[in-house]
Amino acid sequence: MFKTKQLDKLVKAQIITEQQKAQILAFEEAKSKGFIGRLITLLAVLSIGVGVISIIASNWDHISDTFKLVVMFGLLICAGGLSFYWQEKGKTEAAESMLAGLFMLLGAAIGLIIQVFQLSGGEWYSVLFIWSVLGAPLLFAAKKQYVACFWTPVFLMWCGTYLHDMLRPQGFGAILNPFGDYMLYQIALFGALAFIGKMIALYAPQVSFGDVWRRYSLWAAYFCLALYIIFAWRSTHLYRLFIAAVILTVSGVIYKHYGAYKLIRRNVKFGALIVLMLYFNLAASLGLWRTGFGLILTGIGLLLLLKYLPKLINRLMGEQKNA
Repeated sequence: MFKTKQLDKLVKAQIITEQQKAQILAFEEAKSKGFIGRLITLLAVLSIGVGVISIIASNWDHISDTFKLVVMFGLLICAGGLSFYWQEKGKTEAAESMLAGLFMLLGAAIGLIIQVFQLSGGEWYSVLFIWSVLGAPLLFAAKKQYVACFWTPVFLMWCGTYLHDMLRPQGFGAILNPFGDYMLYQIALFGALAFIGKMIALYAPQVSFGDVWRRYSLWAAYFCLALYIIFAWRSTHLYRLFIAAVILTVSGVIYKHYGAYKLIRRNVKFGALIVLMLYFNLAASLGLWRTGFGLILTGIGLLLLLKYLPKLINRLMGEQKNA
């Protein structure tokens, strides 16, 4: 975002003209209004939905099950109809916001059906799966990423919980996961999903959810990787640091192939976390924290890490400038 004072300096230095300054300010103002409009529209949709839910919740015990279902399906039909109507009228932002609201209403409808018919049995994450499946068509109807920002976390939660349950030490899980290392499988799963999202974004750019799928899956993979590294503080889990280093190296090679230098920087930071956890493990094993001399060595080690890490990052990022 450009500020008026910054533009004045550019005009004074004769880098841009007064006319160009006016055009830049007009562009920034229009962009700001567009964002505010999208935000207000989304808040309006959510406010109406919460208001309806509040009214129904306050009179829940006095409402018949049939009426609850009729109201819920009426809301679903109205939300879908409004979205289609606004899309035909060219009100894209309103239509996309309503599609996101429709996806949230689908989750509420599933919960209502379970409550009304007192359905039970199976695992709780099955609800996430049904919600994801029913909401998937909205991803292809959407032109923007609003629906994908809500749908993807639900889908990733189902994937993670289902995999964790499948790897339990009973039955088939004992064969797939003999060491009980759940987090490693989670990292592999979310990494694979991130790659799928990348391929969708590259080869099917007409759909809106590929990039969101990639970003959210990558965040989930790195979150699991961070936990995987941090929980390696015990000497019996030191092998995790080696596995984490292999993951970062392989993914770094892939990132370099696609020119994703920002992700390479992230890998370097996680590499520093591996070194830090290894150092803490060794310091605890050697008893460095129990003496003043050991604490001094610990501090020196941390300062050296702080000094040389930026140099390593800059060297890697230098490749980006030369690429």
